[in-house]
Amino acid sequence: MGLWPPPGSTRVCPDTPLRIPLADGGMPGRIRVLTGDGVPVARIEPDDAGLSRRTVGGALDDRGLPHLFRYRPFEVDHRHGVVTVHPPFELAPATWYRIEIDGRATEWAFRTRPALPAVLDQLRVAADGTADFCTVQGAIDAAPTGLDRPVIITVAAGHYRELCFIAEHRPPMIIRGAGRGRTVISYANNNRLNGVASDSRCRLRRLGDRDLYNGWRANVGVDAADVSFEDLTMINTTGPGGSQAEAFRGNHERLLLNRVELIGHQDTVRVQGRAFLTECRISGTVDFVWGTGAVYHWRNEFRSRAAGYVFQVRNGADERGHVLRDCRFSREGAVVDRSVWIARTDTSAFPHSEVSLIDCTLDRHIAPSGYLITGDGPATAVRFAETGSRAPDGSRVDLSLRTAAMRRPDRRRTAADADPATVLDGWVPRTVNAGETAVEPGAQVVINWSAPPGHSPDDLIMIGEHGVSVESSATLGAVVVTAPRRPGRHPVSFRPVGGDSRSGATATIEVIDK
Repeated sequence: MGLWPPPGSTRVCPDTPLRIPLADGGMPGRIRVLTGDGVPVARIEPDDAGLSRRTVGGALDDRGLPHLFRYRPFEVDHRHGVVTVHPPFELAPATWYRIEIDGRATEWAFRTRPALPAVLDQLRVAADGTADFCTVQGAIDAAPTGLDRPVIITVAAGHYRELCFIAEHRPPMIIRGAGRGRTVISYANNNRLNGVASDSRCRLRRLGDRDLYNGWRANVGVDAADVSFEDLTMINTTGPGGSQAEAFRGNHERLLLNRVELIGHQDTVRVQGRAFLTECRISGTVDFVWGTGAVYHWRNEFRSRAAGYVFQVRNGADERGHVLRDCRFSREGAVVDRSVWIARTDTSAFPHSEVSLIDCTLDRHIAPSGYLITGDGPATAVRFAETGSRAPDGSRVDLSLRTAAMRRPDRRRTAADADPATVLDGWVPRTVNAGETAVEPGAQVVINWSAPPGHSPDDLIMIGEHGVSVESSATLGAVVVTAPRRPGRHPVSFRPVGGDSRSGATATIEVIDK
């Protein structure tokens, strides 16, 4: 692998990283970025992780000042023999740059592409430099405000090693990858790197002094409302015991994760506002789903990587917590039976914690007691509830062995919480999902969908130009459709009657030859 961007390139993304082959002598030294006429614009040192700082996504602290994230300017990939160098800021458009390595002039020069139009509602990202941006954050920063529809950011297959942050003033957006495991955003952000005490405190704090600094430690942090992620993987590569380290932190209203894989160890996912998660796979060890927000989980998988706890929810007395419907609790191969608890709470601090399971599947790694309650306060206000739980073989889970504080909701309560509108204060996003398994031509395919309260039963699930009515005014449902006869990837979408056909709800049916 040679230098990247290739010397002489003339349409380079302004947010490009620099890639340098690993020399026999090991790491390169100081990198200097200069304009074509020799004006220095950046000096990048191969220092220890955490000594370099930069702004990300316009994040502001509680003083209104830009927050500076600690980051690793040099990342070594020994497998591919390359060093990736991250400039501390985006380069200017339509400008020639040249690179010095270890104080030596080189023939490495390239020109950035011209500036994009100021108002684009669709932006493209590709790690190989063939799109508008090379990084996800570059596209987030360019998303225009003031539109009457979400900005759609399409992220091509590739591995994006970067911190991402969407500040509270950013517009509604849909960040859509090429599929779980194909579009991957990863970084080793954690409490030790970006959760340390400083004068730069988090702006939108949900738990007062508990949240002074922990909002900076996620790989992908969202402080804006109306943000959706689809068809991608987020990995926090911090290892076991490496401190709290979120792959995703959502800290505002109406957040959607659809067909997203989230991988970490401690505190993989934190949600602080209203959110809807569907067809997601979340992996971790300790408290790997947590936060104060009202969250509805539909058809998600929670995969334990070691003995520990799945949920630690910190909602208040007048707030909803996490409700799970048709979800699955699974484990990696080394996780032994009876070693994982569904949820835990300390009643001295969070006596109203809510985790409610409806018709979920639980493997044998879940402890018979199910939930762990500690602390000096009474457990009477804790809202751990469960109904309809089954083992992977379909047999019923014996709920009589659960901790005494767990409740078995009656039919009325179960019916109410089966509707995400009850949990999310009337908000339900449109989604469609067709499963990940390829099918043969003409096969019957189940399409699961969600829609806002009051939608029409005449709304359509579209497979290409062919539509099938949802035939229900419920907020969750399923229809059976016939797969197209032509092999290939066929788009599926939700088309509301009399509404905006750009609902943002999309999926794909892959048809293969017999």
